[in-house]
Amino acid sequence: CTPTTSDTDSNSLQHLSSDASVLPSDLVMVDTTDAMATLKAQLDDMLQNNSTRAVYCLASPGNRRATARGGYDHNAFDAMVRNPTYMPLLSEGTGRYEVLSHRQTGPMHDGFVASVRVIQAEGARKVFDFVMSLQQPDVVDEHPSLEPYQLRPGHLPMWQTDSVMPSRG
Repeated sequence: CTPTTSDTDSNSLQHLSSDASVLPSDLVMVDTTDAMATLKAQLDDMLQNNSTRAVYCLASPGNRRATARGGYDHNAFDAMVRNPTYMPLLSEGTGRYEVLSHRQTGPMHDGFVASVRVIQAEGARKVFDFVMSLQQPDVVDEHPSLEPYQLRPGHLPMWQTDSVMPSRG
């Protein structure tokens, strides 16, 4: 499912979000070479489906090592997101979000930060800061629990989330 550098070049990059399809894992495949599309996929899954599946699959390897008992325990990751700090990110289709700001960072533009306001149906609001990094083709992470977002050898650079924190500002 993940395009590789041998499948395409930078001049003919396929935007997977334009022809998104539902995959066996029930996740919609999006263009993870696009930071905003990657962010949106995670927020949509959490707020529309009350699910942590997309955010787990799109978490960087370092993020999952720290939050999913070594990297591949989706149940531990899910429990962490369902704690009071992160619970506002979840809803059964009644919550919505606004991206307040976003920008690429780093000398190679391989970082991305976004501040997102989450608004629950009852009006509760909370701002979260998402920090993402571009996973380069030499980063390989093929565990089956990450389907359809495994990092296969030679993949195109893909955005993944390093951290999500309640905003201090």
